[in-house]
Amino acid sequence: MRIHGFRHGVSSPMPSFPPPDAGPAQVRAYLVDVLLLYHDTSLEFAQQIADLWHLGRGVDLRQAASLHAKDTFTHIFGDAVGPFLERSVREQLVLDWRTSMPGVLVYWGLIGLPVLGVLLLLRAWKQPTSDKMGAALGPVFWALGPPLCLCGILGHNYTSLGGIGLSVGTVGSCLLLMMFVLRWQDVTVQESREKSKI
Repeated sequence: MRIHGFRHGVSSPMPSFPPPDAGPAQVRAYLVDVLLLYHDTSLEFAQQIADLWHLGRGVDLRQAASLHAKDTFTHIFGDAVGPFLERSVREQLVLDWRTSMPGVLVYWGLIGLPVLGVLLLLRAWKQPTSDKMGAALGPVFWALGPPLCLCGILGHNYTSLGGIGLSVGTVGSCLLLMMFVLRWQDVTVQESREKSKI
């Protein structure tokens, strides 16, 4: 028999996370599916627990399951069920994000950009003069700067790499900005020297 999106007693795909605009009834149906599929509860118990979710929409469930929410599920569903349900819902949210196109791009950006930065840094390190090395550091700061910072911002709710990417990206962005300021200063000093020669 079919119950709220999956067949009871038959292995089936994971319940899909409700969209942000889903109403409270859709969220409750999703919570019933999660309790039945992941926690082997009875249908009656799952419906009783899901009925504790009164007015929140899909966006509210996402917010409650984010890494930065504290004890929302425990407050709504109690100490006996809340932490376990929260973990299952969060796992599903992260899985849905990682399989989406933005999630794939951000996740691999958080891995690929630092690797690219290290390769570019090794290339810059091999430059014979400090001037050439300084010029070769520009691409390193571009790889480890704004793009990595953006990936960190977009991924910080879904992966621990997001916080690391945000930190490294912020440092890289500051170094990139400092490099631009130093180059601008060099250009203005050189222009003033040329004017003084005339």
